Amino acid sequence: MSTVEVITYFSNGYVVEYAPVDETGNFTEKYCQSWILLPAENLWPDVVRIILYILAIIYIFIGVAIGSDVFMTSIEVITSKKRTIVDWDEEKHENVKKQVLVWNETVANLTLLALGSSAPEILLATVEAINDLASGVSNSDGGLGFYTIVGSAAFNLLVITAVCIVSVSSPGFKTIRDLGVFALTSIWSLLAYVWLLAVLLWISPGIVEPWEAWITLLFFPILVLSAYAQDNSWWVHRWRQRKVQHRQEQAEVQTIANGITSRRCSVGLRSTLHRSPEKHRKTWSNGDGVCSISNGQVNDVLDGGSHLHKHRQRKNVSIVTPDPTAIELAVRQTDSHHAAAQTLSTTDDQERKYRPFARARFRHAAIRAMAGSRRIPANYTNVEDSPKPSTPKTEPRLLSVVSKIAAMRRLYASNNAIHAFPLSLKVLDESSGNIAFASPTYAVLESAGSLSVSVLFHRRKRPRGQIVIPTTNAEGKFDTQLVTGVVSVDYETREGTAKINKDFKYTSGTLIFTEEDFVQTINIPIINDDQYFPDTDFYIILKNPSNDASLGDPSVARVTIIDDDKPGDFILEMTQLYADMDAGEVQATVLRQNGCDGKVKIHYATVDGTAVGGVDIAPGVDYIQANGVLEFEHHETSKIITVQINKDVKETKNFVIVLRNPSQGSHLGEHSAAVANLNLQPGGINSIVIMKENGASWVGQIKSAMIVGGEVDEYGNEIPPSGTDFFLHAISMPWKIFFALAPTRNAFGGYPAFLVSMFMIGGLTAVIEQLGHLLGCVTGLKTQVTGITIIALGTSLPDTLASRAAALQDDYADASIGNITGSNSVNVFLGLGLPWVIRTMALLAGGKQYRVDVTSIEFSVMIFDSFGAVCVTFLFFRRFYFGGELGGPMRSKLLSAGFLILLWFIFIIVSSLKAYNYF
Repeated sequence: MSTVEVITYFSNGYVVEYAPVDETGNFTEKYCQSWILLPAENLWPDVVRIILYILAIIYIFIGVAIGSDVFMTSIEVITSKKRTIVDWDEEKHENVKKQVLVWNETVANLTLLALGSSAPEILLATVEAINDLASGVSNSDGGLGFYTIVGSAAFNLLVITAVCIVSVSSPGFKTIRDLGVFALTSIWSLLAYVWLLAVLLWISPGIVEPWEAWITLLFFPILVLSAYAQDNSWWVHRWRQRKVQHRQEQAEVQTIANGITSRRCSVGLRSTLHRSPEKHRKTWSNGDGVCSISNGQVNDVLDGGSHLHKHRQRKNVSIVTPDPTAIELAVRQTDSHHAAAQTLSTTDDQERKYRPFARARFRHAAIRAMAGSRRIPANYTNVEDSPKPSTPKTEPRLLSVVSKIAAMRRLYASNNAIHAFPLSLKVLDESSGNIAFASPTYAVLESAGSLSVSVLFHRRKRPRGQIVIPTTNAEGKFDTQLVTGVVSVDYETREGTAKINKDFKYTSGTLIFTEEDFVQTINIPIINDDQYFPDTDFYIILKNPSNDASLGDPSVARVTIIDDDKPGDFILEMTQLYADMDAGEVQATVLRQNGCDGKVKIHYATVDGTAVGGVDIAPGVDYIQANGVLEFEHHETSKIITVQINKDVKETKNFVIVLRNPSQGSHLGEHSAAVANLNLQPGGINSIVIMKENGASWVGQIKSAMIVGGEVDEYGNEIPPSGTDFFLHAISMPWKIFFALAPTRNAFGGYPAFLVSMFMIGGLTAVIEQLGHLLGCVTGLKTQVTGITIIALGTSLPDTLASRAAALQDDYADASIGNITGSNSVNVFLGLGLPWVIRTMALLAGGKQYRVDVTSIEFSVMIFDSFGAVCVTFLFFRRFYFGGELGGPMRSKLLSAGFLILLWFIFIIVSSLKAYNYF
């Protein structure tokens, strides 16, 4: 083998190397070339170089991880931006301002957040493409970046999933909450590698055309749009909602029960036509925003757009024949609609309360643990609002009356009605008509002031008797008149849980139906107060019909008074309090927000932290324990809690002030606990830590990078740093200081930190790319083997720690494994699409083509796609067979994890053997 002299000149001399060349005069693989080589580095012993390269790759990967953390926090700032929109509140009849996130959560996860977690792989492939173009290389075997993306995808999908499966404690399970998005991104992640095979093997074998590169890159926004559509259920629910509304406005449902024909009342802003009750039975609008139930369906009777969204439920009981079972079912469902509404409301509240922890938070915690920084649990919050047990409500006193009426109606409709009641068929047939309420159930806001209830007369024939009605004569004086063909009925209100002269005014009287009347109205005054109470009920009954008229169904109506007072939410103004050591006290301000109606109470108490409380100030007692009740008057919005402390305390200590047990109707807000610090002023070490967390100032960032942090437990107490923390901090401190030079996270919306940290990471990945090639050169490892093993493991380590933390702490599996498939898709479409566009367009300008050696690529991609499909199918199998993707019985989860890790080892071994042409 011939050699050639390679002379490298320096300012103080030169170095001469004899490098081996092949028959064509090109350097052999034994001669390593890189712009990061030290003088005469090729002359060093191979063992020394291998050790140094491996240590350098590990150390730079630590820097990349810390830089990615800065990158991710800037992305979090960007995606957390909110905008104010103006929306019309139908209940309040006014425009209200609301704050909504600018970024949709799914779009943010697949764009900026996925870019943050996949930044090393994407930048590695991009930097490698730029280096190859700068050195004039137009052919490639895929490159280190390509195999790093494939190897990282295999590690993420197989190994990280296995780690998450065994991390969940047995025998518990955790499932993926947004299964539709996960299924969609899984399909995309598998199709992405099928597209790679199509580009490299089938469409233009061994050549990447410019249009193929652009399509690969354009698949990225298509992926984001499809995931966004899936997150919104492809907007099918909106189409269905419009369709249902259209049907409600246009279609009429004829309901026939015991000779009574009814029509569903329309819901909308259009006016309601009053028609004869012989043909149509409707719920009449009373102008007060009343929610009524007609034939088993809850409807809103609107006045100028008044909506009772909070209390709207729909129950359809279609009665097309006089079936007694269906009639009683309608009555029973009417009686139970409040309980059903309460249950559904509770479910909706629990659904709203769940907010999955962002994967970025777990990744952030993992990086800080690696770097020996102050660690706060990813699921730490100051307060957890525990759900309050609901108080069982007693049955209304007139519920039995409604049941009896239903039973009577059932027996009248049956063939044996004659034998059950002493009524003749002649009497039933010759009745002049039925008098009944338009709906068995009504609801009215407490602030409405009054309620109008419609009573309908379903006339069969002209009444035969006469009735005396009050009137006035020609002189305007009171008189009476004897009228034929007139029917009357008495009515009165009865108490339920609502009380007379407290919730409503007692009302009674007589309704008179002339020959032209089909509907009369009962007006009931509703009493409004400022105090919050649960919703209450009272009843209106019809009785004593005249002139052969009979009572129809319903002859008893239940009215629910909906309390619309807002007692408010209680929060502590500050979550960090600092004691006045001279005055010997610490004060906490309690604020009442989102309402201030009525008189309410809130309990408070102190909880020991590092400070010890007692009954009196004495040696060993740091503060006097406080446990009391704050009482807020109507429209009062703030109170102060004062806790006495021991002035002689010299050490820095703390305790916690918590709020609890608010009055009925009020709630605890976001900050219902605060840490009271003794012998600590704002600007102490805690403030520096907080400054670092928030990225408040550039100087604060650099100072915080030099501080070794301990750990914060779930209660907010700080744990002193351990020896491991000091060791990790010493190793990572140069990187912390380096990335602290980037702009602060909150400066100008996070965009400067985003761009600068991305360029910093790009510079480090350029060094990693060179070190990877040098390591492969010295050890004789192929580029594909180095990419799918060493480099892929380095890029995936932070994600492994973050996913394990998410599997342990999150309620669902989305944050741990749900984002893996989306990240893998982004790696292909952005991590390969962008470098391909750069290569193909640059080579096209020079009249060249980008050629790729597909000998090993074909096999690696095919085996990964196969194993990926097996893994996704296996996860669905675990979901539907075991009950969840993660966790389960110890034996099953160990076997599952072992199976996935075995697939990863097979992928590594078989791909490596193929790289060396063993088959």
